Order: sequence, then C-alpha cells, then structure tokens
Amino acid sequence: LCMLFQNDEIDAMLQCIKSGKEGRYERLMAYLLSFYTSSDAIVPMRAKAGQDAAAVIRQPHLSLFGTATTENFYGAFNERMLTTGMFSRMMIIDMGDDRGMFHQPGDRENIPEAIKEAALFWNAKALQYAGNLSWENPQPVTVPYAGKTGDILLNFQRQTDEYYRNATDEVTRVAWTRAGENARKLALLYACSESHTCPQITKAAARWAMKFITHQIKRQLYKIDVHYADSLFHKLCLKVVERIRREKDQTITRSVLSKYMKVKPKELDDIINALEDQERIESLLTGLAGKGRPTRIYRLLSK
Repeated sequence: LCMLFQNDEIDAMLQCIKSGKEGRYERLMAYLLSFYTSSDAIVPMRAKAGQDAAAVIRQPHLSLFGTATTENFYGAFNERMLTTGMFSRMMIIDMGDDRGMFHQPGDRENIPEAIKEAALFWNAKALQYAGNLSWENPQPVTVPYAGKTGDILLNFQRQTDEYYRNATDEVTRVAWTRAGENARKLALLYACSESHTCPQITKAAARWAMKFITHQIKRQLYKIDVHYADSLFHKLCLKVVERIRREKDQTITRSVLSKYMKVKPKELDDIINALEDQERIESLLTGLAGKGRPTRIYRLLSK
C-alpha cells in the first residue's frame, strides 16, 4: 500500500505526540517507527467492530510530507522523540530562516514535456498491476549500481558509523544512525529522475546524496541546539542567544535585551549568568573612559 499524506503545520501533530495526553498519539508514533522498517513485510491493522479478522497492509510505503516554521518544528520535539529514532527517520529540508520573494507560479497547461513523459511512465507502471495479485504482492525492481558506486555508499555508511561512535551526546548519536539509509534513498531518487526508463545509481548520484545528507544532519543538529528546550528556563536562554545572534555584530545592550525579553531584572540576571557559565555569551561594560553612565552589553561567543 502506497500513500502520501501532506500535512501543513506538522508541528501541531508533533506537539500532540510530545504532550502524551492521549494514548492514540503514543500509538501513532509507534506505528510511524515500525512502518519505516516494514516496507518488505505485512503489517496487521487494528481490528474493527463487525470484522471477523483484522485487515493487513502488505509492503507498506508511507510518506508524510509536512511543513512548518523552523522554530515551531524543532520546538515541538521532546528528548524521547529525539532519542528513540523518530528524529533520525526524518529527512528535514531546511529552507532557511528568511522568507523568499514571491514568484508567479507556472502555467499548469504548459508543463514541460520531459515531466509529462516521466509522470505518464510511472502512472503506467502502477496501472499494469491493476486487477491481478501482483498489485497485492508486487515484485520491486532492483536498480543496479554503476561501477563501484556501491562501495562509495558502503564507505559512507562506515563513516557515519564513526560519527555515531564519536558523538558525545545521545541526540547526535541517534541523528547519524539512519544517514547511510537515507543517502541510498536519495541516490535512488536521483537515478529515477535522471533516467526513468532505465535507472542506474551512478557515482554522481551517490556523491550528491552523501553531500546532501551530511549537510542536512549537521544543520538539523545545529537547529536543535538553537530551538530545542527541555524546560521553560532553557527556552528563555535560547531566546536570548537567538536574539543576540540576529544583531549584525552579535552584540546587544542590556536595555534592548530587557525590552525584548519582558522578564524581571532578577530573572534576566539568572539567564545571563547561566549563559556566561556555559560560555555562550560574555558581558562587557562600555563607555568607562568617557562621561555618563556606562553601558552593559552582551556579546555572543563564537563557540
């Protein structure tokens, strides 16, 4: 069974799983984790009233395409979701922090012929199974590697295993567990896009996939560090760091920061002290040599 679900503001669903107030969301996460590794298996469905036996899903192929703002998406995770494998199963495409300019959409009546041809080809592939048992038990096509491409992807898998072993925290370790598999998936998609009639996984496909996955995982870990908080105080600390980061020279005065945070002076002092202890910011006084009152500023440290 092949299904594609498109979910706008997917962070709302993740927040429901995170809260754990309803058992159905706990089961949803368990299903999502199991579907990922069951594409060559039979998955039993929940038995419904009036049915003699529970239905089954043969060779499930489930794809969730979700969109969300960066801050809300990464803020919707909790530690369990990050370390049980759900995070590593996701292929997160970060479009950047700034919204792009509007572009006039293309005319759907003038779709390029190459795209039409490829779409009709894959549609015909699906229709040829209609009405017979091969639709229930399809035989997947094996796409071959060109030359030593398989060895290149194997070496990448070993490299990501080293990243896993050398990681100093559990979130980073888990993030690299599926990197090799995701690189193979992307290399396969590259091959099918390059030649839908006779796909072959080339070195170019493998290198593109490995470069893409490596960049995205490092980007994901950076974004988790920026937006993920396991407590309200931690969230306030991240808010201060992100506000200073938005300044051109990554320096901000206390007055500007205080107006932005809208917390009591004692609370702001606690946040600043914690960030200084973590060596994420430093506190400085300016204007000591001149007249007038000195200005307290905070500067983001490069590390």
